[in-house]
Amino acid sequence: MPLKNFILLPGYACQSWIWDEIVPLLDGNCVKVEYPAGKFLTVKDFSEWVFDKFCKTSPLNVIGHSMGGLIGLELLSLVPIHRLLLLETFVTSPGPFFQKLFMEGSKWGERIEGMLTAEKKKYGPELQLSLRNVDCLETVERWGKKITAVYGDRGTGNPQLVKERLNWPSSLEGVRVEVVPDACHFPMLENPKETAAMIKKMMRSI
Repeated sequence: MPLKNFILLPGYACQSWIWDEIVPLLDGNCVKVEYPAGKFLTVKDFSEWVFDKFCKTSPLNVIGHSMGGLIGLELLSLVPIHRLLLLETFVTSPGPFFQKLFMEGSKWGERIEGMLTAEKKKYGPELQLSLRNVDCLETVERWGKKITAVYGDRGTGNPQLVKERLNWPSSLEGVRVEVVPDACHFPMLENPKETAAMIKKMMRSI
């Protein structure tokens, strides 16, 4: 059965093309969101804009990459969401283990770096500062049954290590976490088939 409606939210300083590799692999209607550059100062500003522009049809499946997942968490209190998938979204500030953006030698490296460099110039320091001091634990605890999370394994081949490095409290034990092999912060580009398969499986699991 098709999963129907997906809203795909890119991360900070990212463009909608980051979803191009997995869109053909998902069962449903995918809306790739492109943010109006430089318009917002906070995650809440983004979420209100996304709600107004893209959330008229519900229930929705929301996939948020990095900051896009934080926007998705805000949307949970605004619109009926069937499933929220946090893709490389950190609900508290990530440690050094997660700082690597892509696997060494990745064919996407140059394009990702170029995108981030260009897009960061369009946003003020307020937004970047707010993203460095993230704490969404209470929100995730409240909505945990609707949330799944996916992270790249940073080439470790050790999903359990990745889960441990998230350093989540016991209150989040009910949130399902999956790990994509051979990927870092952009698993939808580095390993799209595995990422799409996980998304489809988890979206149906609720």
